[in-house]
Amino acid sequence: MTGRLEMTASAFVLRPLAREDASERYLSWMRDPAVTRTLMAHRQEQTLETIAAYISRHDNVRGFLFGIFAPEHGHVGNFSLWHHPEDGRATIGVMVGEKALWGKDMVLPCRARLLDFIFDDLGCQKAAAGCLGNNAAAVFNFRKQGWTHEGTRRRQYRFDGQFRDELFFAMFAEDWRARR
Repeated sequence: MTGRLEMTASAFVLRPLAREDASERYLSWMRDPAVTRTLMAHRQEQTLETIAAYISRHDNVRGFLFGIFAPEHGHVGNFSLWHHPEDGRATIGVMVGEKALWGKDMVLPCRARLLDFIFDDLGCQKAAAGCLGNNAAAVFNFRKQGWTHEGTRRRQYRFDGQFRDELFFAMFAEDWRARR
């Protein structure tokens, strides 16, 4: 099933992660406060075992964890995807672990390929995602890609000693097809 799920997005390859992808490199990202500061994972101690367990929770049926691989860097980040077929939607999240690639136009082409998978292969009508309100890069990328801001949970999480809003975004199949 892994080969069928592998995707190419510009210079990047997305493929489902396996337990053996729980590496020291991945662990270093999960222990780096700059990488995890906007992820819920920052709230728990990470080990190779917790990462392997997280990877294993994704069955490539309802839960997918796609590694993002770059030619010169190898594994550089992940996209998580939870498929809710009963509702015709998928929920996605992204983590770019390799800081050298932050701001290098990696997320949008990879997420575009993931949206194709969500709408064309999984048959969903909606993709949902969210971010903290102070994550300017994520908000910029959602807007640039044409996502709809659906709502805000005010002061939902405490980060860096302050309460932060959580923003929710959606992309609908018909809107995506009109954009691509």
